Amino acid sequence: MGVTAFGYLGIGVSDMERWREFATTGVLGLEETEVAEDGTVYLRMDEYHHRFALHPTGENDLVYMGFEVPGEQAFEEMAQKLRKAGVAVTPGTEEEKANRKVVDLIKFKDPSGIPLEIYHGALQLWERPFKPARNIAGFKTKADDGTQMGLGHTVLFIKDMKATEAFWRDILGMKTSDYIDLDFALPGLGTATFFHCNPRHHTVAFVEMNVPRFLQHFMLELNEFDDVGHTYYKCQDEGVPMSMNLGKHTNDHMLSFYLVSPSGFDIEYGYGGRLIDDSKWTVQKHIAPSVWGHRPVQSAGAPAIKSAEQEKKVTIVTGGTYGIGRAITKVLSERGHQVIAFGLDSKQIGSQAADGTTGTQEALDLLGLEADLLEADVSNPEDVKRVVEFALSKYGRIDGLVNNAAIHPSGKLLETDVDIWDKVIDVNLKGVYLMTKAVLPHMISGGGGSIVNIGSGSQWGRSDLLAYCASKGGVYAFSMALAYDYIHDHIRVNMVIPGGAPVTGMTEDIPYITEAGKNTVSGRNTSPEEVAYAISYFLSDDSVQVSGSIIDVGCFDHQGGPVKPKVSQQSVSQNGSNSNGNGVTAPSVVKTG
Repeated sequence: MGVTAFGYLGIGVSDMERWREFATTGVLGLEETEVAEDGTVYLRMDEYHHRFALHPTGENDLVYMGFEVPGEQAFEEMAQKLRKAGVAVTPGTEEEKANRKVVDLIKFKDPSGIPLEIYHGALQLWERPFKPARNIAGFKTKADDGTQMGLGHTVLFIKDMKATEAFWRDILGMKTSDYIDLDFALPGLGTATFFHCNPRHHTVAFVEMNVPRFLQHFMLELNEFDDVGHTYYKCQDEGVPMSMNLGKHTNDHMLSFYLVSPSGFDIEYGYGGRLIDDSKWTVQKHIAPSVWGHRPVQSAGAPAIKSAEQEKKVTIVTGGTYGIGRAITKVLSERGHQVIAFGLDSKQIGSQAADGTTGTQEALDLLGLEADLLEADVSNPEDVKRVVEFALSKYGRIDGLVNNAAIHPSGKLLETDVDIWDKVIDVNLKGVYLMTKAVLPHMISGGGGSIVNIGSGSQWGRSDLLAYCASKGGVYAFSMALAYDYIHDHIRVNMVIPGGAPVTGMTEDIPYITEAGKNTVSGRNTSPEEVAYAISYFLSDDSVQVSGSIIDVGCFDHQGGPVKPKVSQQSVSQNGSNSNGNGVTAPSVVKTG
């Protein structure tokens, strides 16, 4: 006893007009059945009244999924089964039944909070044959023997794989199709689990990610491969954004490509999916999602169908909520980046930070700017994973990474205990390693990206900063090695050194800072924004040919160290020579006359 087909999908959308064009004549070829008084748009793909309901509610995510059972008896049995398992079940109201065009329905949620419905008696319109909105041969919703397979499949983000698997298997009655270990291709994503409830290879699949939405993609299966091919090239010709090109999956053998919906999630458009005969099927495991193809696409979509968010570069800034990091967040936001900035609000070693996310949000609000601000620890692998998952779930890609987070304790070797040493290395060097390793596979799969690591003049050694110098020296070596290793993957790796004594949350209490600013080319301290401008250059397309490079802002630390104070004519005469601080001595100046 269990559900038998994925019958309908309710989606909350923010741009209904774009969706109506995209879903019908623009790309998908669905037929618009009717528009309800509340603005809901119903879309059909076969004899059913509708398979999709677009609600003008703005979630840009699924708002419910409807699963079919054969009739009233099966419906009552499923309701009883759910209640017996302790699931809170709510009967559908008369209005909801009328809106869904079904005889009866119940509502409930799975362990990850996905809103689900079970229904029976869906309205069918045999007297009004389905007419695709484009010249295509229609969609596959039945097996060859007439078994109902529903609208297609969906892949969902869930929070608890173990509990979710048990719920869909033991309560909803679905069966495991197979598994794909995504870590082989995209480290950190874990294993995806695929379930079926009819001959279609899978009705639903799950990826465990703690992200703020459920829907990763849904799939539509076409009756003819030519329709997939024609639509694939239509999308290319008309600039419709795609996320993956044409390919063949390992598990369901679907020949398909992926396009980006007006709500930001993906839609798989395919043909030739594998069917399962449970009497013969053996559960399988795969380590690659595709036999061939399905390579990420760097879309150059037409403005009419590409959202503003999709136009922006998606950039993560570590330590992006205080000091130089806050300036980086502001400048990049001003220059059109979609910034995900994170840090810790509590005071850190060598820093005065105490208002991280709050202070940064206030600064952005004053300028009318927006960024995603998170509290997370760059030295904590779970926090790093959470930030990357947030970026991918909300924006679908990562274009840039700024490794800025650092702590700055003073002390010579005998003054630096092992706890301080470990903390500095964990934040300043291990944090760069963790963040880069988490982001890099997604940049590579997306066709490339830019990584900017924040260095320091201390990375070549400086008195009374032993642990900090060691950590920043490590970041320098790490950056240059990374630039070599991934140049052919179109990964740019560069460094920016905040020279010229920028006054930040790490430097106010260092006595020589103000005086040191007099030795810059401008004769003043560097501003944090000026550091951010250099970072912005490395993240921009203007630096597409630049990797393995360093920009010193305010001085030229990597060419010999800080400039010594300007020597007066009188002191030159008295000393008889002029050293420029870099080991080069000018000829003696003799006072005459």
